[in-house]
Amino acid sequence: MARVDIRLPARFTFSTTVAVRIGDINRGQHIGHIAILSIIEEARARFWSRCGQPEQDRSRAEFGFIIADLAVMYLRQVSYGCELKVEIAVGDFSAKGYAIYYRVSEGAKDLEIARAKTGIVVFDYGRQRAIEVPLDLKERLERSYLT
Repeated sequence: MARVDIRLPARFTFSTTVAVRIGDINRGQHIGHIAILSIIEEARARFWSRCGQPEQDRSRAEFGFIIADLAVMYLRQVSYGCELKVEIAVGDFSAKGYAIYYRVSEGAKDLEIARAKTGIVVFDYGRQRAIEVPLDLKERLERSYLT
C-alpha cells in the first residue's frame, strides 16, 4: 500500500499543547483520526491568533482562509490523558496561498505521533474569491511565534 509522505521543514515557528480528552478516544482505545483533525484545527487557530489574524473574527479581518487540502500521516497510537505538543511551520507560498505543516508529538516522551499538512487559500468572503496573499500577512506568518 502506498502511504502519504509528508516531509517536514527543519524549523517550526510555533508550538502549543493540547490534552487528549476522553471524547478523543475511539473503540480501539486510542486517539481517533477525527480527534487528530480537531487538535490540529485548535493549534492552527491558536497560531493564527498569535499572528494577529484570529480565525473566527471576520469583523476585524479583510479576508479569511479556506482549507484547500489536507494530508495526515499517523505514526503512533496515543491514549487518554496524554499532552500533545503541536508544532507549526508555514511554507510553500504561492500567489494565493501557502501550506501549514504540523508535527504532533506526545509531549512527555517527545515521540512523534502524527504529521499533517494543510493547503490554505486566502479568501475574500465579501467577493467570494481567492485573493493574493497580503505581504504583511506573509511577513507575520514567516516570523518566529514560538511559545
